Amino acid sequence: DWPLKEKAAKWSEEEIERVLEALSELPDSLLEKSIQGIYRATKSKNYPNPASSRDNQIVLYDTIFGELRNLSRILAHELSHEVYRNLSKEDQIAYQTATNWFAISKRNKEKVWIRRKSGYVESDGILSPAEDFANNVEYFLFQPAKLRKITPTAYDWIMHRFGKKFKLENSQDDK
Repeated sequence: DWPLKEKAAKWSEEEIERVLEALSELPDSLLEKSIQGIYRATKSKNYPNPASSRDNQIVLYDTIFGELRNLSRILAHELSHEVYRNLSKEDQIAYQTATNWFAISKRNKEKVWIRRKSGYVESDGILSPAEDFANNVEYFLFQPAKLRKITPTAYDWIMHRFGKKFKLENSQDDK
C-alpha cells in the first residue's frame, strides 16, 4: 500500500539484524503501536532520503545501510513523524505554540503555517511543524545540547512531554 510506488527490495539477514539492533537502542515510547511495518525499497522516488514514513509505514532505502549512516538516528526521525501524527490535538497545539508555529485557515479550509524565523536544527524544519518535530526529537535523543542551544523551547517541550527517561539506551547526555 505504499503510495509512492517505489521498487521493493528484499531484506538481507544482516539488514534485519541491524534494524532490530537500532530499534532496541531507542526509547520504547518512540515505538508507536500504530506502525504497520518497516519495509525495504531500492531507491527513493521523490526524495534523496535514506528513509520515508507515511500512513503508519516506514520504508528504508538502500542508502540507509551505507557505512556512514546512523540507522538508529534515522529510525528515530521517521518514528517521530508517527509520534507527531498520534499526538492529541492538544499536544500538537502545545508543541506548535511552544515552538512558534501558527496556523491560519484559508476559506477553503487549507492551513497555511506561519513559522518562526530562526531556531531550526535542520533546514528542512521550516517545511512544517511535523518535520520540525521529527528533527527536534532526533536531536533531543542524539545531540541534546545542540537542540537546547538552538531551540530551547523544543527541548523543554519534549522533556516535559516525554520525561527524563526519554533517551537512548546507555546514552550520555552531551550537556
